[in-house]
Amino acid sequence: MFLKSWRPDSEYKEEPKAKPTPRFSPKIEAAIKGKPLPEVSHDRVFDDELPTGNPPPKIKKKKIMKEAVADIPVSEAGKAPDGIQSTKHYHRFRLLPTNRPVDQRHVNKLAAEIRRKNLLHLNPIIVNTAMEVIDGQHRLAAAEKLGVQIFFAQDAAISQDDIAGMNSNKKNWELRDYIHFFAEQGREDYIAFTAFCKEHPGVMSATLLGMCSKDGNVKRSYKDGQIDISGMEQARVTLAFLPDYDAHTPHARTTHFIKALSFIVRTGLYDHEHMKAKLEQNPGCLQPSPSERGYIESLERIYNRKMREENIVIFLKRR
Repeated sequence: MFLKSWRPDSEYKEEPKAKPTPRFSPKIEAAIKGKPLPEVSHDRVFDDELPTGNPPPKIKKKKIMKEAVADIPVSEAGKAPDGIQSTKHYHRFRLLPTNRPVDQRHVNKLAAEIRRKNLLHLNPIIVNTAMEVIDGQHRLAAAEKLGVQIFFAQDAAISQDDIAGMNSNKKNWELRDYIHFFAEQGREDYIAFTAFCKEHPGVMSATLLGMCSKDGNVKRSYKDGQIDISGMEQARVTLAFLPDYDAHTPHARTTHFIKALSFIVRTGLYDHEHMKAKLEQNPGCLQPSPSERGYIESLERIYNRKMREENIVIFLKRR
């Protein structure tokens, strides 16, 4: 450690501080202070026009975000058919206000599917010569989110007037399509449910699936190869009661009535022989209803007709 020699205060002079290293070149500093910059050719970038030192924080942050998107593991798309183009320059595309709003939940779902297996090359978006997206805006948003190539087919003959027509002509997969798909793959639960549907051709597949599930609800997991048929035997017993109702109402095969009957059977309080006796004692008492709840309440009234208060059964809890 070195000490300076002592001097009186009167002789002491503060040493001049070193000037800070300029962050930008003299020309950039001049522009910041309001002085005009000389014209520069845009054919190339000159070294003295670039900022010195570290880049501004905003530029650094933007670079990091771009690298983070590129690091997301996504399966590579295959080779696109002839005539299909691809790009990562998403800004080239223009979304039309006449198209339906982008649903972020659907975008997230598509992104998850693309991350699992990228098939975008087989399902390109449709654009016109102005790069306006006629069909496929959700696929475009998902591709941009993952930072992967978006494939597109360009046609000069289409316009925004074709948006509604292209979407209305599409047929999405229904429940029976998923059931058939997984049954053909050899999934035992789907094969069993297919056979169960054939036993009851007059009942909708969605109604039967709800009856077969543990809680009576149809879960969307059937689209992913998971189906709940744990309550199939109880559903089979419930459907066996329908012929006894056919003699008292022409609406016993409607979806609302079947769901209502399934509901009261699930409570464990239902006695079918007791209900048959009540129906025979009161012909014409079972009236049509526009809802499942209406049928539940109607069946409950019939079931409890002329019963003592202590023996009344409540199938549907009221608030």
